[in-house]
Amino acid sequence: LLSMPSLNMQKPEIPKKYRPEGFEIIHEDLDLIAVNKQSGMLSVAALWNQDNTVHAGLNRYVQKGNSRSNKCVHVVHRLDQATSGVLVFAK
Repeated sequence: LLSMPSLNMQKPEIPKKYRPEGFEIIHEDLDLIAVNKQSGMLSVAALWNQDNTVHAGLNRYVQKGNSRSNKCVHVVHRLDQATSGVLVFAK
């Protein structure tokens, strides 16, 4: 059997002014961000809501207030709006 390395699932320390609302970042490393999405929030943009989504909030978070930044996150999978749970985004 192959042993899997253990994941360090400590929460990153996020300055309050960059902390996203409506979801909690539970893991972040150089390649991905995992978040705990609350029920009622969209994972990605829809016709009726472009800005109040996990995807948009994470893009603002990785840009750290710099609108000229080319940093962004990419959707790995989605959850329905009424579903809560863990989402993974690639950096």
